[in-house]
Amino acid sequence: MKLTAPRHAWLYAALGAAVAFNSISEAFSLIPPGGIVTVTHAAGRMGKVLALQIREDAQIAGVPAEELPRIRAVVRSEAEAASVACDLGGMTLIGGEASPVKLDWLEIIIVEDIEEERGREMLRAAFEGADGAILCDASHNEMVWSNDDTNGSGEEEVCSISVPAAESKDISKRLLAEIDAASSSSTLRHVVMRSSMVCCVLNYAPLSCTML
Repeated sequence: MKLTAPRHAWLYAALGAAVAFNSISEAFSLIPPGGIVTVTHAAGRMGKVLALQIREDAQIAGVPAEELPRIRAVVRSEAEAASVACDLGGMTLIGGEASPVKLDWLEIIIVEDIEEERGREMLRAAFEGADGAILCDASHNEMVWSNDDTNGSGEEEVCSISVPAAESKDISKRLLAEIDAASSSSTLRHVVMRSSMVCCVLNYAPLSCTML
């Protein structure tokens, strides 16, 4: 994936500061009331924490209950879906049968196989209608800038997200599929890519990227 944008714009610095010195959820403070935030790899520890943090930060800020952000959690299996539902909502035990507490602000979408067209369609649908997204992944990604304008040519700089397939082929492929699906959304305005090596904020109006 390549993002074309000036490298030293003040907006990037502002976005970077917002994520560096405040919680990630504050990057979504401009999402409209009741807006949707899609979180991928939501069954992981970071995904669950972020889903809860987005809600809790809005509550602490005094956002009315009916205007709190809603979470759309993307997982890879029924087991992961159950894990998210239980950890975020808690569980009830009735007649010896345990079941997760249903949350009206949580939607869980299972996308098992991104190699098939149906899986890619479901992934695209997970981002469509959302106002923001957090791409959580475990692959070691790197952002590479080209055309640093040292030769005075004035050419636009290009930021490329490098995903090392050799390190974890399945994770890398899924991340690229998620980036592609998010790029096709007509509603997304803010995207945060949170990985073990980099945090990147994408602002879709105009498209920009900040690496921390």
